[in-house]
Amino acid sequence: APFINKGSANGFWQYNKTLFLRILTSALYAGVLFAGLAIALVAIDGLFNVNIRWEVYMRLFAVVTAGFMTIFFLAGIPSDFEELDKDESYPKGLKIFTQYVLIPLMTIYLLILLVYEAKIIVNWELPKGLVSTLILGYAVFGILSLLLIHPIKDKEGNGWIKLFSRFFYVMMIPLVVLLLLAVWKRVGSYGITESRYILVILAIWLTLITVYFLFSKKQNIKIIPVSLSILAILSTYGPQSAFSVSKFSQVKRLNKLMKSNEEEDVKQRSAVIDYLVDRHGLTVLQPFTKVNLRELEYEMELKDTAQYRYAIKRDKIDTAYSLLKVK
Repeated sequence: APFINKGSANGFWQYNKTLFLRILTSALYAGVLFAGLAIALVAIDGLFNVNIRWEVYMRLFAVVTAGFMTIFFLAGIPSDFEELDKDESYPKGLKIFTQYVLIPLMTIYLLILLVYEAKIIVNWELPKGLVSTLILGYAVFGILSLLLIHPIKDKEGNGWIKLFSRFFYVMMIPLVVLLLLAVWKRVGSYGITESRYILVILAIWLTLITVYFLFSKKQNIKIIPVSLSILAILSTYGPQSAFSVSKFSQVKRLNKLMKSNEEEDVKQRSAVIDYLVDRHGLTVLQPFTKVNLRELEYEMELKDTAQYRYAIKRDKIDTAYSLLKVK
């Protein structure tokens, strides 16, 4: 946020480098603190027969992560942005980690994915769902690697890094095509859920980012976090959000399945009902019955307590099966 309208690319990189390293340091400190205090509680429990319940450890974890870890992280956020513009330092450990760990791993994944794509072309078959996760994983760690090496990619003695940064987005072209094909297959067959919505959004984002870095002369790395932030907000709130679109898609799909008498469609009905009731409540099925589902759901939730929550959810699903006459 501080660098959207001001500051150099170097200052922006230094700022995010500090945040990245601070997150890792905070996690390490919080992990050690929690482990130490948890062991102390175990010792007290064992030596004095206090009978410390597991909830105490969960509350301790919440306090350490939400309290100590957050405050420790925030205390290290840079405030002098002009000084960051002048900072030319680069952690040697970061270079070694990126050059000898991340980039070789990315190369291995790339070879696997390219061979799999060749197999699809030879056998002329649609890709498996797993491939979309692998491509997104490759893209995420690849872009992270490019961001980590951004200040040194053009310096002398970094030929391997420069080669990787030059060909990464070129090699993304066949992978993006494969990703879009995998997304089309999943969404076309089973409609949109929250996870598939995120997959679609990331596939579109990755396509646009690849085109931008292939053809843009400016190569502004600010475009990556800014575009992701905008997509995150759009995906969370409003009628175009993951929640709203998934609900609309699966209700439409259930309507189609309820009208069909094909054996495969009849089998899929229960899975869609499970999803809709679990994520959106019983009232989402109101178009399929004349029973007042809002009133019925309210009565079922009156007896809701922590220990009965799962049972009530199962009751709602069983009620939905009964009302829609689905096995």
